[in-house]
Amino acid sequence: IDGDVITKSYGALNRKLGRFKRMPLGYFFYITDTCNLDCDYCWQRAENSVPNVRPELSLDEWLKVTDSLPRFSYVGLTGGEVTTFKELNTLVKYIKQSHLLTINTNGLSLDYGHLSTFVSSSLNNLSISMDGFADGFDRARDCPGLFDKIVENIHLLNQLKLELNKKTPALTIKAVILDECVD
Repeated sequence: IDGDVITKSYGALNRKLGRFKRMPLGYFFYITDTCNLDCDYCWQRAENSVPNVRPELSLDEWLKVTDSLPRFSYVGLTGGEVTTFKELNTLVKYIKQSHLLTINTNGLSLDYGHLSTFVSSSLNNLSISMDGFADGFDRARDCPGLFDKIVENIHLLNQLKLELNKKTPALTIKAVILDECVD
């Protein structure tokens, strides 16, 4: 479905509901400060990040937050690294019962458990950060073999989609142009 069509339709419906009923179309939640990488250019580095002074929300608290959202709104989960949230699979299944959902990840920890949950629950979009190819990407992220690991995880995603006869999640690759990867 074309995102512009959804946005336009939502806007038309929202205008009909009146001023006091209007709600945002989308919500992005930063569910964790934790990251499993130590990229030099990232403020959320595993080694140098300063933990939030407040504790992260629990699964039950996130469920209450999502219950307060308008049905069928668009939800994005991000963070430091979203796959470090221990109850991610449960949260994904719950949110997908009544909302569109995208996840932003660095792709390192996308294992069979996460990917099978994403595919079986019809996650709408999986967005993976990949800033270049092979050696340059691994240098930029200071993690030898990372590029190959992410490619392996993408192959697993595609295999699971075939096995479960699913078209989702769609895959989005996000890139930051870095000196190490620009060539």
